[in-house]
Amino acid sequence: MQAFRNAKTRTKIIIAFLVLLIPFIIIALHSVRSTQNLADNMDNVINDKMKKVIMAEKFIINTTRIQQNIREIFLINDAVQTARIYETIKEVRADNEKIRETLVSSIKSEEGKKLLVKSDESNKDLIKLNEKVLELKNADKKQEAIDMLIGDNSRNLRMNQRKSLQDLVDFQKELAKKSGEDALELAKQTAWSISIFSLIGIVLSISVMLITLNMIVSSLSSIQQGLNRFFSFLNRETEKTEFINLNSEDEFGQMAIVINENIERIQKGVEEDRKLIDETITVLGEFEQGDLCQRLE
Repeated sequence: MQAFRNAKTRTKIIIAFLVLLIPFIIIALHSVRSTQNLADNMDNVINDKMKKVIMAEKFIINTTRIQQNIREIFLINDAVQTARIYETIKEVRADNEKIRETLVSSIKSEEGKKLLVKSDESNKDLIKLNEKVLELKNADKKQEAIDMLIGDNSRNLRMNQRKSLQDLVDFQKELAKKSGEDALELAKQTAWSISIFSLIGIVLSISVMLITLNMIVSSLSSIQQGLNRFFSFLNRETEKTEFINLNSEDEFGQMAIVINENIERIQKGVEEDRKLIDETITVLGEFEQGDLCQRLE
């Protein structure tokens, strides 16, 4: 505090300005970092978690579409349409394979990997059954193929495959939900931290400004009181004056030193003048009494 008191007034004002500025710089940097973290979290939710959810749901839709196409084969006798359905099944399976490869490369959690492996196994079992059904159909064993397609084993495989995929979808949705909640919590923390930093910055700034103003006002007040006492001495309102008591090394302290030096010099001259005047009055009084031998020293 003494070092701050002894600092130049310009330095005090600069320090006060920096104290006002630094908290807001910190707030700005913290806001940028928090905003970036929030953006990363939201990007993770939208471009990672939700993307996996959409792909897994698309896989379910494609699988359901394949099952519908296989049923249509038994209802259509036209060779051209049948060939078109076979081509559609091939395309949908290729699309599912791309989705599977993307999920394999993007799913990092152990639980997610386990669910993906489980869905792969159930999907392979269902594909094998569907291939067997189509083989029977092409071998003119239509009734046997239909029995296999609508049998309990087929139904169980479809249910298991759908359940495993749905479990994967639900898991990814839960991860997306958690990431969204984390992003929301981060936004709340950011708002709180910015509010706290702002409050601290305002309090520090006001405190430093008040201290600086108080020092300046106090120094001016000391100089004013010292000058008033000196003027009272010059006007013979007091017998003596006092020096300005200002123990600082700033401009006001230097000013006080200069004023005190002049007060001391002027006070000495005034006291000498008053002494001479008093002696003169005394000598003149003696003259009036007829004593002409008195002299001024």
